[in-house]
Amino acid sequence: MATNPTLFTIDLPYFRDPQELPRPLPTSGESRAAEIIPTKRENYGSYFGRVSIIREYFIIKHGRYIKENEGTALLFLENYCPSVPAPRLYAMYRENGILYLVMQLLRGQNLRDIWDRLLDTEKSSICNQLRKTFTKVRSIPSPGFFWQRHGRACSA
Repeated sequence: MATNPTLFTIDLPYFRDPQELPRPLPTSGESRAAEIIPTKRENYGSYFGRVSIIREYFIIKHGRYIKENEGTALLFLENYCPSVPAPRLYAMYRENGILYLVMQLLRGQNLRDIWDRLLDTEKSSICNQLRKTFTKVRSIPSPGFFWQRHGRACSA
């Protein structure tokens, strides 16, 4: 695990080494043409952006209001706390002023949809897993300032 989070920055465009990818990256054209995944923000239309699954390996978010801090946070977690379960960021770039985040597709169920059907022991196990994850994230040393976009410091 890296020890100095004050040195973490990322420049765009970011592309992971092709040898670390499950398949070649999808194109932005594939992303624009793909079916949109229903999301919580779906009622707002494309204002917040689009989320699509591409070729069963990738999830792509793109839109004017998708922010770089989401991709930077994924890379930060992978770098400083790799045991935290989070999708891997494969690419982050801008095209025609639109930010694209290409991430690992992690299949699963929405906890909100199944919580009422879970046994108390299952709920307790999930809570313990979350507690361990939060403890790991909180163990990352503080850089001593608040972070702004792109890992730059801003005044408190």
